Amino acid sequence: MPNMKKGHIDIEDHTITIGGDLYMYQTCKLLHTGNAMLHFNSSTTEQLIRNYNPSIIYPKMRFTGSAVKRPYDNAFDIDGDVIIDDDAIVTSGYKLYVSGNWRNSGTFNHSSDIIFDGANQEISGSTFNNVTFSGTGTKSLGGNINVAGWLKI
Repeated sequence: MPNMKKGHIDIEDHTITIGGDLYMYQTCKLLHTGNAMLHFNSSTTEQLIRNYNPSIIYPKMRFTGSAVKRPYDNAFDIDGDVIIDDDAIVTSGYKLYVSGNWRNSGTFNHSSDIIFDGANQEISGSTFNNVTFSGTGTKSLGGNINVAGWLKI
């Protein structure tokens, strides 16, 4: 399935709300600007967020609803904020690159790396496995963070 040839989508600065799974195939392009967002909101069924194309740069991502949200298949490069409201995310060993702010009022579980690679980022209290602070500007903590593995600055 990851080699399927699919089209491209330009969401400009709009929001797409997704109640099921997302499949981004190897030949797809996801175009976006400014305030674009992918909003995953299932409360009943686990959501797989399948990234078959590691070169895709994702917009802001928001996770709501009580079902587990599971980024899957490759690292995710998120060019915007990550907002976690009352949800669980299990990355299953896939890296998350985040250039925006990190706002977590839910549950975040993972077994891989989080790389904060933006400028002047705000990071709310969370528990991480491995964390890297890179990029320009200052990383400001909005609460306690717990790092089970390494912390690279």
